[in-house]
Amino acid sequence: MKKSKIKFYNEEVYYEKLNNGLEIYIIPNNRVKDIFVTLNTKYGGCNYKFKLNNKFIGVPNGIAHFLEHKMFEQEDGIDPFVFFNESGTYCNASTNYFNTSYLFAGNNNFENNLNYLLDFVQSPYFTDKNVEKEKGIIAQEIKMYNDMPDTILFERSLYNIFNNHPIKYSIAGTIQDINNITKEDLYNCYNTFYNPKNMFIVITGNVNPESAINIIKNNQNNKKFNDRNVEIENISEPDKVDKKYDVIKHNVTIPYVSYSIKIPVYKYKIDRKKLNIYLSDIFNILFDSTSLFYENMKNKKLLDTVIDIDTIDTDKHKVFILTFKSKKYNKVIKEIDNVLKNINISNNDLERKKKVEISDMLYIFDDISKTNKLFLNNKILYNDIYLNVYDLLNNLNIDELHTIINDLNLDNKSILIIESNK
Repeated sequence: MKKSKIKFYNEEVYYEKLNNGLEIYIIPNNRVKDIFVTLNTKYGGCNYKFKLNNKFIGVPNGIAHFLEHKMFEQEDGIDPFVFFNESGTYCNASTNYFNTSYLFAGNNNFENNLNYLLDFVQSPYFTDKNVEKEKGIIAQEIKMYNDMPDTILFERSLYNIFNNHPIKYSIAGTIQDINNITKEDLYNCYNTFYNPKNMFIVITGNVNPESAINIIKNNQNNKKFNDRNVEIENISEPDKVDKKYDVIKHNVTIPYVSYSIKIPVYKYKIDRKKLNIYLSDIFNILFDSTSLFYENMKNKKLLDTVIDIDTIDTDKHKVFILTFKSKKYNKVIKEIDNVLKNINISNNDLERKKKVEISDMLYIFDDISKTNKLFLNNKILYNDIYLNVYDLLNNLNIDELHTIINDLNLDNKSILIIESNK
């Protein structure tokens, strides 16, 4: 077991990598009563072709999310939600584009809950019958989201931005995708991506690290896994967006708009997390609720709510998706264009942002669910938990920021409008 300190924040991280490849990260916090645990696989909605039996195979979109659902069906008939609820423990799971996470949180029955989390995620039970049953459930979920303007806006924006990368497709897939999924597809994906070599655990909260690691070790020592390395197909994704402008008709009263920018980050030679912080700072300073832009839009009665800023990362690109509602959206789009053509950020702007970010980290470490998510995301996006996060933030400087701004390529943008269908 390796113990490390997170500078400035006085937090400790315990790390162990088991013989089967499973990695364990523990960030104890004795200021709280609960424990928050996530068991994560580096497999999500980005549906790459993967190598199986020395050849690349493809499976229907939406299969990672489908797999998440099916993990809760156990051969013994016990519902994991019922098991955890009996001890007053919260349980859930989620699938995003790059990982699937299974979690529990509470302060009772920790050893049994941790063993059970590992056991049910590592005990797949797929049959033709239970797979067919799940298709109708997920189809209803897809129909629900397909009727929500916010979901349509986000997913269609990604579809228009990317050309070849599988992130362009919905995490849940389409109903046709779901209907094409077979038991064999699920086992192929499970056996490839749910191998301990492709998984890790993050534990935050009031926990004894040595005890938790011993529980996991004992659990894993009683199991056998195939020695399998994950290999996925390389995707060639151009810098240009797939579609520059798109209009959708839907049941809305005020138009929904997304203004998306695809930035080729592979051209920069600095640390990727540091670059992401700089880029996020740029867009937040320019467009968030405290920006001059937002004040100007309110005064001109072009916006009455703040612009939402979403980001998506792939290996070569970072995408910013600015979303808003406005009847005068063409004027807002022109205003955004003008701001991005004349980016002006001062040292005072950056220093204020740095202070906020350094302070925000203190609040994150006080919240065990946010701490867990921070380490999980760093592991997925950067394969690094960043023990030097304070130095990273504190060393941001205006000269480096201006260099990044000067090198920014903001030419690859995509506009999506959702207008009333009446």
